[in-house]
Amino acid sequence: MRTLKQNKILPTPGSVLNEWEYWSMMLNKIDIENNYDSEFELNLQLCEEYLDKDNVPSFDNLNKPSNLDGVLNSKSINIEIENVEPGTLEILFVNRLYGDSSTQINSPSISMLGAERFIEMNNDTFIKHNLSSYTVNLVQGDSTLQVKIKINNHLPNELIIAPLNRRGFRDIDTTKPYELIEVKNLEELSVN
Repeated sequence: MRTLKQNKILPTPGSVLNEWEYWSMMLNKIDIENNYDSEFELNLQLCEEYLDKDNVPSFDNLNKPSNLDGVLNSKSINIEIENVEPGTLEILFVNRLYGDSSTQINSPSISMLGAERFIEMNNDTFIKHNLSSYTVNLVQGDSTLQVKIKINNHLPNELIIAPLNRRGFRDIDTTKPYELIEVKNLEELSVN
């Protein structure tokens, strides 16, 4: 406790707890008479009452933001894609973390991360569907959502990833067909 910075009253941007709240919570949970050799042992103690043992969160370097540090969930996810017809774009709706590799960790504010509207596809899919602009309208019935395209070459051909937890995407019906229409004129590109 004596190593904590006393002038750190407010949480760091993007953080929920300040250091005092975090350490107070930890001290209430763990046995202070025990010595823990590693963060792994400490994490085991903290998660001993956790019911879903396959999905136990862990932590590493919580004060150092990077793609691999912070609260980690190490459960691997295997996405199997079947019956994809050639020439037909399929869309997969996901929830994206704030500050993950698809967002900017140095964004002006955490609310700006939620405001960023984008979809992901690989370069072959981008070229195959004759797209030349990285800004398109995602059209579904009467609804239109202007999004930016991010190239992610780890994705299979004919697949688009769309984050449901970004502003505007909640209005999209995941069961209905959609269309991508390239934004070509300056009026559409302007911010209203």
